[in-house]
Amino acid sequence: HSVPAVGARALELIRRHAPAGHTACAPTSSLAKLVCWQLEQPLPRGAMLCHQADYLSAALLDRAVTPTSDWHNALKLGFDVSDGALRYPDWLLALLRELGPVADPLGADALPTVVRPGEP
Repeated sequence: HSVPAVGARALELIRRHAPAGHTACAPTSSLAKLVCWQLEQPLPRGAMLCHQADYLSAALLDRAVTPTSDWHNALKLGFDVSDGALRYPDWLLALLRELGPVADPLGADALPTVVRPGEP
């Protein structure tokens, strides 16, 4: 697969699932990167997404790197903060299921736990 073709396919999948105009539809979104990686070479079982800022914060604070993020970082992944929802929306989970192999779908366990900004 060529990189532009994989990127175009990733954006097509995201736009088919995400609400029109959602930040996750941007080519630079965390979700676009995750979908591209999955299309290029499926992630190994147990792989988890960790945003750069969260990885660096954990490393600087000498904490174990766990996929925990605040919702500012998780918005471009598709995290829903509207009306106090504070969850990964159904459209995102459906997209992840579509991306994974039938026997081992990529699920919500690949996504970081999201906390309020400023929480550890």
